This record gives sequence, C-alpha cells and structure tokens, in this order.
Amino acid sequence: MRTYQNHRRSLIITVICLTLLTVYVAPKLIGLHNNVHVGYAYNSPIEWRQPSDLNQLFPLFISNTTWHFDFVDIESILWQSTVDSYGELVIDAETLSLLEQASDRLPKDLSEPERQRLSVLIYKSMPANRARRLTSLLIAYHAYQQDYRSNLALISIAAADQRLALLQAEQLNIERRQQRYFGIDVATMLFSKKNLTTLYLNKRRMVSMMPDISISQKNVVLRELNDGYKKAIKREASN
Repeated sequence: MRTYQNHRRSLIITVICLTLLTVYVAPKLIGLHNNVHVGYAYNSPIEWRQPSDLNQLFPLFISNTTWHFDFVDIESILWQSTVDSYGELVIDAETLSLLEQASDRLPKDLSEPERQRLSVLIYKSMPANRARRLTSLLIAYHAYQQDYRSNLALISIAAADQRLALLQAEQLNIERRQQRYFGIDVATMLFSKKNLTTLYLNKRRMVSMMPDISISQKNVVLRELNDGYKKAIKREASN
C-alpha cells in the first residue's frame, strides 16, 4: 500500500512540475516565434541584433522593399574579376568591362538604400578586401556612367551649330570627369585603353562637322587620325 501511495505521490508531483513548466515556457516560445528579427532591439534579449562591426559599414538597415535589380547576374559578373598573387583586385580594361556590364543591370537612379543593399550583397558574396574594392568601383562607375551618358544625350539633342562646340568641350573634359570619380591612378588603369577609341571616334565626328574644310581635306585628316589610332593601339597592347 505504501509503495502505491509513494508512486501516486511521485506521479502527482511530476504532473504539477510539467504543468508549471508549460505555463512558464509556452509564452516565451510563442513570443520567440512571433518576434520580428530586424535591426536593433535593445528592449528584448531574444531579438536579433546587427553585429557592431557592420554598423559603420552599413548604417542603413535593410527593410522589406521592392528592389529594382537582381543581384544574381551582378554577382556572376563580379566573380569574373581577377586578383593578383596578394589577393588584391586587378584594375585594368577588363575590370572596366565588368563594371560596365554590372552597372547596366542596376537601375538608372540608384537610391541610397539600393546602394546599401548592393554593398551588403557584395560583401556577403566574396572576400572582404575584394568586396570592398569592387563595391567602391561599381558605385563610382555607375554614377560616372550616368553623368557621361547624360552629357552625350545633351550633345545629341543640341542644335547643329552648337553640337561641334559641345563635342569639343566633351573631348577636353572626358579624362577630367574620370579622374573626378576615380582619382588619377585608378582612372588611368581603367580607361587608358578605352579612351584611345573614345577620343578617336570623337575626333572623327568633329572633323565631319567642321564647316570650313573641304571633303578632300576631311578625308586626309581622317586617314591621319586612323593611322595614329592604329599606332596608339599597338603601343597600348605592347605595354
């Protein structure tokens, strides 16, 4: 009889303990399930907190927003970039081509939250040093590209008697614009090869617009430009 009573008493105690445990734990589990894990949450120890080392890099929080670019294509393009034996990003004409391809997949007007999101995704995708350099270059190139294309659009819609002067001004300003966005050294590494072609084509356009020289004179100048361009390309390729 005593054994039965002891067993019954133990069973009752077990049931009571389980009931108390359920009452205490269940609300916390429900709250954890329903909790939204975003940004800072100093008032709740169970909410996710952004690591402090990311706060300086990405001060704006990523929110539920309809983003206007697909990072999958951009990521595959950026991974085609090369690094040297020290793991540093190689900056050259091939890098410029990749930046142009990636920039074309971004919205024309890139907002600050979109820049933040782009930075976060690049940093999550590849090693930190490579990600840092590519992020900086891509954002700078996107701004440069919009500036450059806007200026070309203004030239294309200008009156015929103003177009030549605008194109001449663009010819003088193109390298200055590149240096403004990238600095002299990086701009030279990125654009030195492409500028040979860009400047050559602009000169051909300007010659064709000149009203005070004959067609035969224009043809002579165009042949000289063509010969000079070929030599410049060969020199660039040998460097």
